[in-house]
Amino acid sequence: MSVSRRTLFSLKATVIYVVFATMWILLSDSALSLFTNAATQIRFSTFKGLLFIAITALTLWVALQNAPNDDHVIISDAPQTSHSPWAWSLVISLAAIVIQYGFWPSVQPITWLMLYPAVFLASWTGGWSGGLLSTVVCTLAGWFFFTPPYQSWAITRPGSVISMGIFFGMGVLFSLTHEWLRQSQERARDSKFEALVEQTLAGIYIAKDGMFRYVNPEFARMMGYASPEEITQGLPVLDLVMPEHRAQVAKTLKEREADIDHHMRYSLKGRRKDGSSIDLEVHGRGMQTSSGPAVIGLAIDVTARRQTEKALRHSEQLLRAIVEGSTDAIFVKDRQGRYLMANQGTAHVIGRPVDQIIGRDDAELLPADSARYLIEADQAILQSGETRQTEEHFRTFDGRDWLFLVIKGPMHDAKGQVNGLFGISRDITEIHRTREALKSHQEKLEAMVAQRTAELEAARNEAERLAGIKTDFLANMSHEIRTPLNGVLGLAQIGYQSPDPATRRLFSQILESGQVLLGVVNDILDFSKIEAGKLHIESLPVDVRDLVERVVAQVRDRAEAKHLQLTIDISCDIPIYVATDPLRLEQILLNLLTNAIKFTQIGSVQVVVQRMNHHLSLQVRDTGIGMSDEQVAGLFTPFTQADNSTTRRYGGTGLGLSITKRLTELLGGSIRAQSHPGTGSVFDVSLPLAEAATPAPAPLSMAAEPAAPVRRGRLSGIRVLAAEDNRVNQIVLREFLSLEGAQVTLVNGGQEALDQVQATPHGFDVVLMDVQMPQMDGYEATRRLRQMAPNLPVIGQTAHAMAEEHAKCKAAGMVDMVVKPLELDRLVEVVQKQIQRA
Repeated sequence: MSVSRRTLFSLKATVIYVVFATMWILLSDSALSLFTNAATQIRFSTFKGLLFIAITALTLWVALQNAPNDDHVIISDAPQTSHSPWAWSLVISLAAIVIQYGFWPSVQPITWLMLYPAVFLASWTGGWSGGLLSTVVCTLAGWFFFTPPYQSWAITRPGSVISMGIFFGMGVLFSLTHEWLRQSQERARDSKFEALVEQTLAGIYIAKDGMFRYVNPEFARMMGYASPEEITQGLPVLDLVMPEHRAQVAKTLKEREADIDHHMRYSLKGRRKDGSSIDLEVHGRGMQTSSGPAVIGLAIDVTARRQTEKALRHSEQLLRAIVEGSTDAIFVKDRQGRYLMANQGTAHVIGRPVDQIIGRDDAELLPADSARYLIEADQAILQSGETRQTEEHFRTFDGRDWLFLVIKGPMHDAKGQVNGLFGISRDITEIHRTREALKSHQEKLEAMVAQRTAELEAARNEAERLAGIKTDFLANMSHEIRTPLNGVLGLAQIGYQSPDPATRRLFSQILESGQVLLGVVNDILDFSKIEAGKLHIESLPVDVRDLVERVVAQVRDRAEAKHLQLTIDISCDIPIYVATDPLRLEQILLNLLTNAIKFTQIGSVQVVVQRMNHHLSLQVRDTGIGMSDEQVAGLFTPFTQADNSTTRRYGGTGLGLSITKRLTELLGGSIRAQSHPGTGSVFDVSLPLAEAATPAPAPLSMAAEPAAPVRRGRLSGIRVLAAEDNRVNQIVLREFLSLEGAQVTLVNGGQEALDQVQATPHGFDVVLMDVQMPQMDGYEATRRLRQMAPNLPVIGQTAHAMAEEHAKCKAAGMVDMVVKPLELDRLVEVVQKQIQRA
């Protein structure tokens, strides 16, 4: 049966305490009745009570110190008994009695002289049972032989009873103490053994009569069980063995139970709890227990080892196939140069079968000169201990000359000592001949390369010159187109301020047509800059939400004019600021929205911004006319639209989506379109998502909407000096600034602006400086103005739409710039900002 150690210990301690307490009470009370004096009885009663407390306290302390844990133990059904402790206890007791009796006349009246050591030795050698036997025997002998009246059971003195009780109590105490000490030592040994068994990485088991009597946790884990109890509680041994090995296991267990001295070792396939198999290597032997023979053994999981051995055998087969199938000569030599291994490639070179090569060295297999050369090369490898790649040339007995590309390296034994070398030799004889043939052409090729390099250098210089011309052309074209557009759109904005509705409608149409023309010009210039590689990309912190809302606001009037629903859906997991080029991102989104509104007559246009892993996805969805797969395929080709009818109906250059695609790629992203005729389109721009910590100012918009009439006088009292050489642009500037209440002084060039400032040093609040003027341009004039009047803000005005223009204006000392065609609100905004700063 199975009980816990603590329960068994508590049971033993309780029984011992009950016996001891009962005997103590009976003996002490009998001794107390011998006293007739009341005072003596009280003192004796107090003394025996204190002594009882001391003995029980000591017993309790020893018990608590040696209390075991709650692990369960198996109590044998047929415990083994031995009479030797009882015999030794009797022998020791009788010897002590005889010795004391023989020397009694000399030791009298020391009644218990030899009996105390006898009880101590008996309890030490015979355990608690031998100690109790010796205590009883010695107590009776001391009472009969050594207590007056001698050789009589009568007691004449109360002290004799006390001495007798003390001796008996001490004997019981000795017996119990020694028993507890012995059990403590056994428990310590058992704990160490159990710790070793429980923590071992091998499965340990005890089997008897075809059943498991004990398994450790590792055995249970290997077999797929949660605890050892699942196996030991009625699970037969053969249930944990695959059917093909059950007969062998049953036979082996019977043999080991019959022959306990014989050790067994065999391999089998175990059956886990889930029915899967496990490869086991089992060691075991028979053992004799109190209830009969059993088998104790060790089970090791060798599944991984079997798989490794199988993989190793497979690898050896593959390696052998590679070595034998290789046309390279592969070999292994010992330190003396004798071949230990050689493949068919080596045999082909030497001209002998492999079995005639193994065990011989190069001196026996090759001519003397070749052998000496190879032996010296091998010795150099062995001495250096390094793997080397060299070319080796030698001749064989059949007169053939060979050139090999050889990789040779040392081999080491288990102690790290070099015990040989390996080699892999590839025949490069034909390659060498080809190399020699090619070498003769090298000088010709080098001459041709030098000539071609000179031609390419001249072509590169010419390409750089043409690129510079193209860049200058783009800048000049931008200036030449935007300058007259500035006059047209500026005069149209002035006319749009008229209070007469008919006049305003007329100029509104002029503005709209001018903006269309400006958009075409911007597309052509942007495409040309992209083709020339002159488009500058920045990386600034951008508030995506603000940028999207700002772009949508620019096209909202167009959507409302067509009664389209224009919505924004921005995911909440988008960072507040992302690093990108705000101007180009705005241009991309504005192009897509403009197209969506242009090609949508009924329904809605939606902007969806979401996070896709590490990318920012900008989607523009519409319910417009849609496109076929063929049209989508050519959608991003320059100067291409869906078809000719689309061009006639909707207009456009066919560059918008091409520019959008190139801008997206310059930002490190991609764009794709999905569409079906009549169901609308979806344009998805995917850009790398990089969070940024600080915001950046909103970029200058690439297109301006017709300005609605606003209240005038926003620049009242501000004194403006405007340097502009174009007569029409002078009219536009004068009217713009006068409408807003500014005091305008116009000059025709940079020198005149310097003269005005020198004549009236404090006569102006701000300077509007055209950058391209005859005689002295705006850059030079600004640099001189900064020396003359450092606190006077200079705002550049340019028709160049190149990004480099911004840097040039900043370098010259301009605080800001406006791009032609001028837009009134933008001009007022820039002037007000600089006046407030000043």
